[in-house]
Amino acid sequence: MPRIPWKSASLATVLYAYGMLIFNRVGKRHGDLFLAEVRRAGPSGIGK
Repeated sequence: MPRIPWKSASLATVLYAYGMLIFNRVGKRHGDLFLAEVRRAGPSGIGK
């Protein structure tokens, strides 16, 4: 697993990228569930 440059990339962008990766890997249903969870958490819930 590649190291993520947290200092140079926003966490939201990283999560979105992983969401797209999961979406492409395991299919639409799981990708949608992942993205919905990220949206539900919101910016205030990320990184805590």
